[in-house]
Amino acid sequence: MKNVLVCQRYFLINVRLTRERILAAIHEKGPEVPVSEIMERDFLSVSPETPMDDVYGRLRSRNNSSMLVTEGEEVKGTLCLDGIRRYLMIQAALKKAGQEA
Repeated sequence: MKNVLVCQRYFLINVRLTRERILAAIHEKGPEVPVSEIMERDFLSVSPETPMDDVYGRLRSRNNSSMLVTEGEEVKGTLCLDGIRRYLMIQAALKKAGQEA
């Protein structure tokens, strides 16, 4: 688990509730600490049309490991650095294979 989505009545209110934050809060405040006290309310989001290399650059520049894909107020999904790296590696391999063929 790298990040957790937190929703309230079908509305997304958080995407940055990491394992590290959870463990630190439990250690500091005990196991009954409310999620609302430890979650970050600011998160990155992109539209479905955003190019993957732009998404990758934004994540790296903000030192985040994931971001939301949104269309208006609707959450369409999430992207993570590991998934983007795999995608970019596959695209590079396909491009190289096409040049060699």
